[in-house]
Amino acid sequence: MSRPKFAFNSVLMPFATAFLLGAASWQLISQLPAFQISWTEHLAIPLRALTNPLLSAHAIEVLGWSLIGGVAILIAGYALLKQFGLSSAVLPLLSVRGAPGAKARGHQTQLLLDQTQAELDLQAQALLSLVGSYLNQSSDYSNAVAAVGVQLGSATHLGQVRSLIEALIARNSQAERDAEQLRGRLEGAQTQINAMRERLGTAEVLASVDPLTGIANRREFERMLDRQITKAHSTETPLCLVMVDIDHFKAVNDVHGHQMGDSVLKSFARALAQKVRSTDLVARYGGEEFAIVFPNLAPGNAFQIAERMRLAIESACLLEVDTGMRLVHVTASFGIAELREQERIRELIRRADQMLYEAKRSGRNRVLIESAATKVMGNIEPS
Repeated sequence: MSRPKFAFNSVLMPFATAFLLGAASWQLISQLPAFQISWTEHLAIPLRALTNPLLSAHAIEVLGWSLIGGVAILIAGYALLKQFGLSSAVLPLLSVRGAPGAKARGHQTQLLLDQTQAELDLQAQALLSLVGSYLNQSSDYSNAVAAVGVQLGSATHLGQVRSLIEALIARNSQAERDAEQLRGRLEGAQTQINAMRERLGTAEVLASVDPLTGIANRREFERMLDRQITKAHSTETPLCLVMVDIDHFKAVNDVHGHQMGDSVLKSFARALAQKVRSTDLVARYGGEEFAIVFPNLAPGNAFQIAERMRLAIESACLLEVDTGMRLVHVTASFGIAELREQERIRELIRRADQMLYEAKRSGRNRVLIESAATKVMGNIEPS
C-alpha cells in the first residue's frame, strides 16, 4: 500500500495560522494595563507559588518562542515554494528547437525543483514532529507539576518537601535542555530553508531565460507582455509588439550544420538586444523566431527601430559571440502591431505574427507594420 501524500493545506496551514494568530493576539492583549507581565510570567505564577521561584520562566519562554519560530519557518518555506514553484510546463518551454543540450538543461531545472520540493516536504514533516514532541513534553511537564502540587499539599515533613522540590528542579532543568535542543534543530532547519531559497531562485532564473541565447524565453515573454498590456490599458499609453524571423534559417542548418545555426541564433539575439532600450524586452519566441516588446512607444518609432535592426543585420556579417569569428550572412523579416483598445495578449501576438507572415510572403528582409489607429499595412517610412 502506498503511503498517503502529506497534505499541506488540510493539515499544516490551518494549524499554523491559528497558532500564529493566537500568539499575535496574546501579544496585543498583554499590552493592556491589566496585563503588563509577559505570557511566560502568567504561566509561571501558579508554579512559582508551589516552588518558591525555583521554576525558570526562561524554559517556558524558549520553548514557546522556538515553537512559534519553527512554524513561521515552515510557513515561509511553503510560501517560497508556492511563489517560485514552477509546473511541469517548465521542461518543454526550456527545450527549445535548434538548441542541443537545451532539453538536458530543462530536465536539470525540473530535477532541481523536484529535489527542493522533496526536501521541503521532509522539513515540514520534521518540524511537525518537533511540534508534536514539544506538545507531548509540555503535557508531561504540566502533569508532573500538578502531581508535585498535590504531593506538596499532603507533605508532612521537610524532607518530603525538599525531595519534591529537587525533583521539580531536575524536571525544569530537563525542560531547559529540551528547549535549547529544539532551538538548535530549528536553526538547522532555517539554514536548510535558506539553501532551498537560493536553489529556487536559481531555478526561477533558469525557467525564464532561453538556455541558448541568454535572452528571455517564451514563458517570460508572455508573462511580461501580459503585464505591459495591462499597464498600457490602464495608463492609456501606446505599446508595440514586433515579431522577427531569420530568413531562410533552415538553409543555414542544412548547409552549415546545427552548430553554425546555434551560433547565428546567439549572435542574432545579441544584435537585437543591443538596439533596444532598457525598458524594452527581447525574447526568443521559438526556433528562429524572436519577439520584441516596446512599451510606451508609438508605432512610427517602433518601425524606425525595427528598420535600423534590419539594416544592421543586412549590412554586416554576424560575429560569433564567444570567439568573434565571422558567421554566415543572414537577413531578417519584421512584423509590427500596435496594441488596440481593450485588446488582449493572444490577439496582439496574432496580428504581429500576421504582419511577419506578410513580410516574408512579400519578399523577406523587410519591416511591415499595422497601426491600431489607421489599420494600414505596408512597408512604410513613418513621418
